[in-house]
Amino acid sequence: MAGTFAYITNENSENVSVIDVSTNAVVTNIHIGAGNANPNGVAVSPDGTKVYVTNGSENSVSVIGTATNTVIANIPVGSYSTGVAVSPDGAKVYVANSDSDTVSVLNAQTNTFLLDIHGFNKPQGLAVSPDGVKVYVANQGDGGIHSSNSFSVINVADNSVATYPLSDPSHPNTRPYGVAVSPNGNKVYFTDNATAELSVVNSGSFVVEATITVGQNPTGVSVSPDGSKVYVANT
Repeated sequence: MAGTFAYITNENSENVSVIDVSTNAVVTNIHIGAGNANPNGVAVSPDGTKVYVTNGSENSVSVIGTATNTVIANIPVGSYSTGVAVSPDGAKVYVANSDSDTVSVLNAQTNTFLLDIHGFNKPQGLAVSPDGVKVYVANQGDGGIHSSNSFSVINVADNSVATYPLSDPSHPNTRPYGVAVSPNGNKVYFTDNATAELSVVNSGSFVVEATITVGQNPTGVSVSPDGSKVYVANT
C-alpha cells in the first residue's frame, strides 16, 4: 500500500489495479509489461513513491511511479520473477526468480540491476528484516521427492546464503511459498502451499517454534503493524 492507495496485481489481465482505500473503489488500471507479463509480486518503497511489480513470464520488474501511476522503468531480472521486497532504507529491491534459482538485487535509486545471488531452490516469496540485515527466502522446490522443505537467509553485508529446514526432514511434499516478518524482527512466518500450514520461525535461532493449520493452498502472508495478528491468503 502507498499512502491511501493499494496496488493489486492481476495476473490474467496483465495489469495492476489501483484502489482508493478510503472509498474501496478502483481509480485506474495500469498496464504492465509487453503483453504477456503475468504480473505477480508487488512491493512499495518505504517513501511510497514507487511500486515494484514482478513480471514472471517476461523475467522483469516494472517500476510504477505513484505520482502519475505510470510505469517508469522495466528492469530485466532472472527467469520467472515471483516475490519482491524493498529494503527498509529504500535503497535496494530483492526479487525471487523461481526458474533460475536466484535472487536479483536492484538499485532502487537508478532502477538498474546490480547482481544475482545464487543458492536457492525455486524461490517464491521473500521478505527483508526490519533492520535491513537479512532477507528471508521461501524455497518452494518442485514438491514431492523434489521438495525443498527449507528457507534461506541472505546476509545483506556480504550476500552470503545459509539454508535451514522448515520442518522435520521426513515431512513430505512441502512447498514454502509466502514470507513475512514481525515488526520487531523476532519472528518470520512462512506459508506452506502443500500442507496448508503456517510455520513460525525464531529469527535468532532459525528454528521453527510453531506450526499453525490454515486454509488450503496458502500463499501470501502479512503481519499487522503492531505484530498482534497474522493474515494468510488461501487460494
